[in-house]
Amino acid sequence: MGRAVAVRVAAYRGDERYGHYTLAALREQVVGMPSRPHPRRDGWWAIGTILDDLAGLEWRVWMHPWRRTLRMAPHRLPEPEIPTPTRRPDGRYYDGARRRWIDPPADASDPAGPA
Repeated sequence: MGRAVAVRVAAYRGDERYGHYTLAALREQVVGMPSRPHPRRDGWWAIGTILDDLAGLEWRVWMHPWRRTLRMAPHRLPEPEIPTPTRRPDGRYYDGARRRWIDPPADASDPAGPA
C-alpha cells in the first residue's frame, strides 16, 4: 500500500496546481487503507483502498505477487445527500447552521403583513 500511495503523491508533486502543498499536506489528503488481502482473478489480490480527497476518488488497489506489480482503478465517491429541511405545519423549520427556527417569508399579497 505504501508504494501505491507514493505513486499518487508523486503525481500531485509533479502537478503545478499542487506545488504549494508540502509532502505532509499531500499525505494527509491521500491516505491508504490496507485491507486483508483476498484473491481475485488471474492471480491478482485485492490489498486495499486509497482515499484521494484532492481528486474526490477512491482507488482500489490490487497486487500480483508473482510479477510484483500493482494495479489501481479509480472509483468515484458518491456525492453526499443534503437533506431538505422538514417544515412544520405552521411553515417554520430549524436551521442547524444558524441554530435557530426560521419563520416562513411573509406573503407579499397580504396587506396586513405577518401575523
